[in-house]
Amino acid sequence: MRTRHLAALTVLAASAACLEGTGIPEGMSRARIFLTDAPFPYDQVQRVDVHVVSVAAATSADTSGGAEWVTVAEPRQLFDLLALQGGATAILGEGEIPADQYAAVRLVIDTDLSGITLSDGTPAVVDWQGGGEKTLHALVEQPLALWAPGTDLDVIIDFDVGRSFLVKQVTGGVPEFLFIPWIRAVNEAATGVLEGVVRGADGPSEVLLPVPSASITVYRQVPNAYGPLGGYAAATGRTDAEGRYAIRYLSAGEYRVEVRPPEGFDAGVALSEAVTVEMGETETRDVTLPAAGTGGESVYLGGPGMVVLGDTAHYYAVAFSGGDSIVSPPIVWTSSNPATGTFLADGSTARLVAEALGTTRIVAAFNGAADSIDVAIVEEDTTTTPSGPVATVELTPAAQTVSVGDSAAFWATLRNVQGDVLYGREVTWTATDTTAAHFEFVLGQTAMLRALAPGTVTVTATSEGQSGSGTVTVQ
Repeated sequence: MRTRHLAALTVLAASAACLEGTGIPEGMSRARIFLTDAPFPYDQVQRVDVHVVSVAAATSADTSGGAEWVTVAEPRQLFDLLALQGGATAILGEGEIPADQYAAVRLVIDTDLSGITLSDGTPAVVDWQGGGEKTLHALVEQPLALWAPGTDLDVIIDFDVGRSFLVKQVTGGVPEFLFIPWIRAVNEAATGVLEGVVRGADGPSEVLLPVPSASITVYRQVPNAYGPLGGYAAATGRTDAEGRYAIRYLSAGEYRVEVRPPEGFDAGVALSEAVTVEMGETETRDVTLPAAGTGGESVYLGGPGMVVLGDTAHYYAVAFSGGDSIVSPPIVWTSSNPATGTFLADGSTARLVAEALGTTRIVAAFNGAADSIDVAIVEEDTTTTPSGPVATVELTPAAQTVSVGDSAAFWATLRNVQGDVLYGREVTWTATDTTAAHFEFVLGQTAMLRALAPGTVTVTATSEGQSGSGTVTVQ
């Protein structure tokens, strides 16, 4: 079992101790379950205690009752979610499960033993929407792959207090909460970190200072079918006393950071440009809050950049003024090349009926601010079905350094001679020194290795005669 360093509360389930030194049964692997939390946004709260009964995983994403669940841990303990901030975790337990790919994770909590304590020590009113034990299903953005028997899988469960406990009403200045759980589960080895510093000027001052206690929301950028902001809120957080924030355990992908100033800080809301989080890497995105009441209009436009001839593409725009989003803004839409098809706009949304091959630029404007997307009308959807042989193979990340016992994962990007990304091709993986690191699992364009001893390993992915390499340095 590899060593973990936890920044705060560490609780070991009783079952974990009996696994030490006994080995893992043949065909089984050890899964360790950690609980963390995005920082809670309510200053009036002292504790948020959740009594976790059990954690289970399933290979099927069916949460309606058809999945076969494997219990991983049964802590039956109380955890203060406010102690789990800034990436701190508490171990809920560990158990033996068959090596496989897990698409669903669920928690069972006991609401009768859970509760919120206000700053003055009194219990808050919480509408749990039913008492007793409740089963909560976590969002699994990417399958939790545990392929090789005898290896470890660290699952991080993010219990987002900021969105799970909503203020239902305020009576005499005291908040009452409604419980609508928001939980996600990720494989720690496949995640990265997004961090930065928030600065802004309080009121009319021109001096930019670090902003403590600012609320952070990180939006995962995905196809526009997910709605506002082109994605969904993946995690929330707060800045510390020096204005720093760190959102950990983010799956690899593209994100935007929304920052709202704390109560009493006279500034607007900021929405950052897109930033890409890489697996195993820390990305930095500093954010500056706009001045309050000075305009600061901006527009975010979402929609596809390629449309198949005969199809209809949908676009949407979100307008901001002084950093705050505007309800029903008067968006002005234009398409630079009407010959490509019929373009119809209605408020914050628009659609393009692709009627001829070519390109056009769609623009959404609001009070002098604008955003645009270049759109190509094609005969076939080359974004999902590119063709041709593999011309290049590139590994991401190109190099990484890990400690003995840790995991190192690679993704092979395949491209044709036109530079289009290819999928579904056969990939062969090799490593130069399997005594320093060996493959835990290989699945198509993904490979994960376990570091065994100090040394440097060259990892190579080969597809259709083309190869790309990366290195793992084990310390």
